Amino acid sequence: MESQGMSSSQNPKPEDKNAEHWSLSSKIEASKYLMLFTCLLNKLTASNFISWMFVVEATLDMIDLLGYINGSIATHFPQHVRYENWQAANVLICSILIMNMSEEAAVQMSHLWNAREIWQEAKCLFLGQTVTDYTLITSLVTTKMSTEKTPQFTL
Repeated sequence: MESQGMSSSQNPKPEDKNAEHWSLSSKIEASKYLMLFTCLLNKLTASNFISWMFVVEATLDMIDLLGYINGSIATHFPQHVRYENWQAANVLICSILIMNMSEEAAVQMSHLWNAREIWQEAKCLFLGQTVTDYTLITSLVTTKMSTEKTPQFTL
């Protein structure tokens, strides 16, 4: 069997033809992906979600595991025949996500058990905040510039 590599073309073909994804056909070897725990340049904070999101998506796509956060790989429950394999990959991705978050961000995810839920929660908490902050800052700068150009009238 081929080793689990860095692109989908290098990943093993499912041994079980009914498996939806290569990671469901056999238990993932987490040790092959340990470098991802520390490779992201910035940990998620309240102000950098968009750049963090692009790096995380690219990293997970590179190893063909993006489906665990974008929903293309369905959540498996304990009664599912491939649950053990799904859970091994899910735990790996949860670890990658949490280890690449600031402590403040990670604490807010502590009640979640699924990589997709963590991803959705991070988007809800930080995407809007980042866009809102950007919009507010842009509005303040625009307002300040407009105010400076407006002549002052005194009575």
